[in-house]
Amino acid sequence: MDVAIYIITALLAIYALLIVLRAVLSWLRLRRRDSVKQVEDMAVRLTDPYLRVFRAILPVSRFGWPARRDFGSVLGFVVLLVVIQVLVRV
Repeated sequence: MDVAIYIITALLAIYALLIVLRAVLSWLRLRRRDSVKQVEDMAVRLTDPYLRVFRAILPVSRFGWPARRDFGSVLGFVVLLVVIQVLVRV
């Protein structure tokens, strides 16, 4: 059972890193033909189903700033970290 928890924890940690990668790459202005843009697109495709749940709770807002604030992604990331911590302590 310990091996299964270790593998699940490692996969969740990789997924958390994908969420961070997605956030960092979204701050850059990438052109369509850039290879980094393809990495960003892959990260979006992999993380969107999970983050969509949290965006329903906390939609993207614009209050007073031209840039969007995506607190749903932050909430999803924090929930993922809490789940990882619970699994590590089991």
